[in-house]
This record gives sequence, C-alpha cells and structure tokens, in this order.
Amino acid sequence: MNKILAKCLTFSVLLSFGFGWVPLLAQGESEAQTSSQPQARVQNTQSPPAMELDSIIVTATRVERTLDELPISLSVVSEEDVRRNPSVTIADQISSVPGVMVDNQTPGIKKVNIRGMSSSRVVVLINGVKQPELRLAADGAPIGVDPSQIERIEVIKGPASVLYGSDAIGGVINIITKKGGDKPFSFSQNFLYDSSNEGYGWQSAIFGDFQGFNYRLSYGGFNADDIRVPDSVADGRLLNTDYDKRNYSGILGYSWDGGEISFSSDRHKVTDMGHVLRWNNPATGELEPATWDEARPYTTSNPEVQRDTHTVNLGLTELNDYLAKLNFTAYVQELNRETQGIGIKNEGGYANGVVYSYEEHVQDSYGGTFQSDWRLGDDHYVILGLDYDKSKYDSDISAFNRLSGVRTGRNFGHGRQESYGYFLQHEWQITEDLSSTLGLRWTEVKTVLSKETSKPQNVGSTKDSKMVGNLGLVYSGFEDFELRALYSQGFRTPNLLQLFIGSSAWMEPNPDLKPESSQNFELGLRYHRAGWNVDLGLFYSILKDAMASRIIGYSGSNALRQYQNLEEVVTYGAELGLDYTFENLNLTPYLSGTWLRYISEDQFGFKARHVDGRPEFWGKTGLKWEVPLTDDLQFYSDLNLMLTGRSYQSNADGVDTDHMPGYGVLNLNFGFEGGQEHKYNISVSLNNIGNKEYRLPLSSLNYEPGFNVVLGVGFEY
Repeated sequence: MNKILAKCLTFSVLLSFGFGWVPLLAQGESEAQTSSQPQARVQNTQSPPAMELDSIIVTATRVERTLDELPISLSVVSEEDVRRNPSVTIADQISSVPGVMVDNQTPGIKKVNIRGMSSSRVVVLINGVKQPELRLAADGAPIGVDPSQIERIEVIKGPASVLYGSDAIGGVINIITKKGGDKPFSFSQNFLYDSSNEGYGWQSAIFGDFQGFNYRLSYGGFNADDIRVPDSVADGRLLNTDYDKRNYSGILGYSWDGGEISFSSDRHKVTDMGHVLRWNNPATGELEPATWDEARPYTTSNPEVQRDTHTVNLGLTELNDYLAKLNFTAYVQELNRETQGIGIKNEGGYANGVVYSYEEHVQDSYGGTFQSDWRLGDDHYVILGLDYDKSKYDSDISAFNRLSGVRTGRNFGHGRQESYGYFLQHEWQITEDLSSTLGLRWTEVKTVLSKETSKPQNVGSTKDSKMVGNLGLVYSGFEDFELRALYSQGFRTPNLLQLFIGSSAWMEPNPDLKPESSQNFELGLRYHRAGWNVDLGLFYSILKDAMASRIIGYSGSNALRQYQNLEEVVTYGAELGLDYTFENLNLTPYLSGTWLRYISEDQFGFKARHVDGRPEFWGKTGLKWEVPLTDDLQFYSDLNLMLTGRSYQSNADGVDTDHMPGYGVLNLNFGFEGGQEHKYNISVSLNNIGNKEYRLPLSSLNYEPGFNVVLGVGFEY
C-alpha cells in the first residue's frame, strides 16, 4: 500500500510539473492573473492584540492562509513583538507563546519544548528549510538567527508530521526572515546590551529593491560574560557560561509577474569561551582557575558550534486555471561541533593546560522540496509534494596522555540518514461556514553506520517507513468566532546515536529501537470582537514507543544507560491566549497560559507524572500601554508577571519523588519608536525586578539571572 501511494504521488507531482509548463510554452510570457491566495510576505506585521485574525497571514501550513482559516493551533510573533522585547535568542522571543517552554541547556544555545515534547521532537524551519541538528548524534536543533532580522515567527503546536516528516511530532517553529526593502538602498544598525552577562551585541544590514531585484546582507554578533545571579547564590555568577556568537547572512532575489527566484547563504557560529573551569577566590576576590579542591580535575566544553546553509528557491504562480503554484527549494548545510577536555591542575594525573581529549562531529546535509498547488474549482485546493534529505555524519575522536599531551588513541566514525517523503493536503470548503483539511504523508528513513573503529561490532543499518494523516475542521457560522477540531498523527525515527553509536563509555546503542508514533486530538475556538481576542485550545495526545534513556546496569559506580521504547506517554492540557484593548485608554491587559499533564509508562507498567521536571502550569499576565507622543513618535510599555507552577516528578500513586518550587518574576518593557523614511527605536527591558532566585524547569543551569537590564537601540535609513 505504501509503495503504491508513493508511486501515485510521484506521478501526480511529475504530472503537475508537466501541465504547469504547458501554458507557458504555448502562450509565452503573459500577464499574471490575480491570485486567489493572499500574499505571503507582509511588512510590519503586528501581533494578534493589535490586528484582526483574518488579516494575519501565515505560511507554516505550506500555503498562505489567515489565522482564522486554520484547524491547527498556531501562534504568531511579529516583527513588532521582537523589536519591542529585546533579547539575544529566538527561544526567549517565543517563550510567552502558550504551550512553549525554553530548554536552556547550553550557554548561547537555547532550544524549546512544545506541549511537553522535547526539542528533538520539534522541527525548526528558517524560510521553509529544516534546520539541521546533530540529529545523528545529539538532541534538538539550535535556533540560529539574529532576532533583528526576523519578519515573523510562526509556532505550530502539536504534530505536524504530515507536512514536515519525522521529528515534527511535537510541533514546528517556522522563522521568516526579512528580505529586501521598499527602495534601492537602505541601511540598518542595531545594538544590544544585556547586564545579566555584561553582554553586548550588534547587527548591521544593507538591503534594497530595484527593478525586480531584491537583496539583503547582514552581519551581527554577541559577546557574553558569565551569567550574573543573585548575590546570595553561586557567588553572584555562574562560572563558565560565557560565549561568543556570530551571524552572517545574504540573500539575492528576483521577482517578475508570476514568479520569483532567490539565493541565500548564512552562517551561525557559537563559541563557548569557558574552556578552563574558574571560580571566585574569596581571598582575592578574583576569578582564578579552579583547583582540585574547588572543582573536578578537568572540564569538558563545546568550544564551537557552526552551521552553514546555502539555499535556492524558485516559485511560479498562476500557471493556468488549475495549477496555482509550483515551488522548488534546494539546500546544502553543514553543522560542525568541536568538544575538548582540558586539565586544570598538576594533580590527579592531569597536567594544567594539557588537552586530554578532542572530538569533532561534522554533519553534511543536502536535499530539497518540490510542491505543486492545485485549484480544483471554487471549493477545493490540493497540495501535492515530495521532499528528500540526506545527512552524512563523520566523527573524529582523539585521546591524549594527560601529562604530556601526546595522542594515545584515535577513533573514526561514519554514518548517514536518508529520508524520502511524499505528502498530500486537500482543503475543501464544504459549505460557506464549514471547511475541512485532509492530509496524508508517507515517509521512508534509512539509517546506516558504516564505520566505527573503536566498536566495529556496532556497524549496522535499519530502514523504517510510516504513513500518517490528519483531518481538521473549521466552523465559522457564528459571528466573530471560529470553532476548530483536529485529529493528527505524528512519528519520529531514532538517530545514529541511539541505534548504533552510543554517546560515551556509559551509553549503549540499541539497534532494536523502534520509531515513535503519536495520535493527537484537539478542540479550539478563536473569538475576536470589540477589543477582545481569545484563543483557547484543548489537546490530548498519546505517544507510543517513546524513546527515552534508561539505566540498564552499572560498571562500578557508573550507571550504564540505553535508549529504550517506553510503553506510552500521555499528555493532555489546555492553552489560553486572552487580551482586551481599552481603545480610549490605549490599555491592553492580557493573559497567556498553559496547563499540562504528562504521564509516562514504561514497558514494566511503571507510571510517572511530569518526567524531567515539567511543570503543570506556566504562563504570563501583563498590561500593555501605547500612547502617541507626536505624529512621528510613540511610547509603549509592558508590565508583566511570568508565572511557573511547581516542577515535580511523582509516581503513579501521586507521591512526589522530587520537586522544585514555583515562582513569579516581575518584568517591565518600555521604549520609544518613530520615523517614516528614517526609522528608529529605543527599547528597555527591566527583568526580574524583584531579584528573585529561580531556575527554569528544563535547564541544566542552577539559576537564572537576577535583576538585569536589556537595552536595545536601532535605526534604519
């Protein structure tokens, strides 16, 4: 059945490509017809509190649609939201979206969880291209974009595997960056200062649009020192959390009546500066290398993570009365991660300053997506497409003498993961008030470890295939609000690390590991009238064969672990976004919140709630105020309280086995912006005004920053 569907879809896509070119060959260059699709690109997009839902255009569903037309739960963070909330990472920008929680495991590299699903179950797209993680040897993709270059961020909550394949079992983060401008030449400059780590950043860009050509070149960076925390803990700072970040990007495009083509290239690089463990010496008050008594005899770090992406995109529209659109995207990506261990004292068998281990992991990926959009009458819109990705993984791991630094051993590994996907989506306007969306996808993933010099017995391969589908309904027969219902399936295949490599001497591979699969049920409503905006979603998800690390034995005092399939994980909960605007006062009180229950059951029948410290509730409430000072100058402010309930783990009887208390953090954002031809903005964030000691539930860092100030300044000419 799967092979038959794959062949049918392939034939349909090829057929669409052939019929799409027929009118061009027959008619030559003709005037473009008026598209029934909204334009994908929107300048100065505002957030939901300031706009009607039928004017917010999104593309995360592979076709341009307004929010009120979608059967899925989707939130939008606009360019204005980003500009008014200065921060270093994209994860911080979307942390207030209901259902989203920040995963802060590595300085300078934050990831996100959606509805309790880890970052490895969330797909990150930048301009429609799936971002590589070291998914062959690590967990979750970092989000490497300078916030000042963002046009908008779209967050799909819940399985999106029909559209984006394996790994989209928890959701999708779709980042759309800025392209050209509205005149031949423009220049922008942004500066950022963050007192939480004495960090400073900058971003410069030149961009424009001239006779159909558009371009943008940008360069930015951020230098961060150690994180400052309340003085009562950790001597006022978290050591070895300093880092250096760089972003380079360029895009060149050309558009004409009925089509556009673009070429883009970008580099994202993060360097961990904390190569040698340090501590605050109370006798001198200075930072000094740690000794045997203050810390471990050595430290491991990720001194550098670098991602390079090169993309070409071709889009053709209105090729005939039936074929509304053809789109082709191809990409080449490389992800490189280096790790080293350094001795810090001439004790314990380690020499100070001697590198005793070095690892380099390189992942080269290439692939593409082909999509055709068909308009079959007034009531049917069909998408047919295919995508392909091949990722090759190479590792070079060396060990050295701890005293002399002479290499004593070296191991090479080589593997690959290759995937094919065929997808179909049918939108049907059943009645004037009722529409449906039906989707199907078939995917095949092949994983191969062809070389592992230290453990040649681990060499092997596996192949998995999966058919998934979804069905969504939207009813808009009531005035000013829409009801939505969705059933969706998801899946996720294991990676090289889990299947064949293992991550260290204490992590064993499991070649019998099975893919995860999920079923998701969701109901929701959107209401927008007379200043009110409400978005409520209820969800229930069953994740079968969930992959998780488990202890399988001990070697001395060290636990031996292995990824195994759990029986199932059940998550259910509610998400709420609510705001009301008093137009005569320019005041908007708002609330966003998530309630989540997470229950896992292993193969032995043991159940646990909120594994890994996921909280049951988190959210944000606040008051926004905007007031025009002059015709060309506006003041804005946002006083808010971030709330997180107790994070705990408990067994099936409800008895807590571990917990972390909840907390509330008070913040204030305010600023000025203005200008028509020459634009400028100044934004200030006063974070953790109460200097509260707290820790994010999904964080390896012991504490978050105390009271801190973030200042952003930008202008455009």
